[in-house]
Amino acid sequence: MNKLRQARINSGLKVKKIASELKITRSHYYNLERGITKITDDKAEILAKLLNIPKSEVKRWENERIYKTSNWIQKEVRRIIKKGQAY
Repeated sequence: MNKLRQARINSGLKVKKIASELKITRSHYYNLERGITKITDDKAEILAKLLNIPKSEVKRWENERIYKTSNWIQKEVRRIIKKGQAY
């Protein structure tokens, strides 16, 4: 399970409340949880306060997401290139 989602569940806060505090829609918040949308510094600070965790932890999750996405892209590019060589 996504770390941000787990932290939200553990806190007992509802998505509606967190989204409201972040001044975003629930849909936008779900995109943060899924790693589709970047967690900005100001949002990380608010999330940290709401979830009672260090801001550095929220930023670490964001950095892990970027790293995983980067690795996935690299693997896909290699796969596509390899597939292209087979033709």
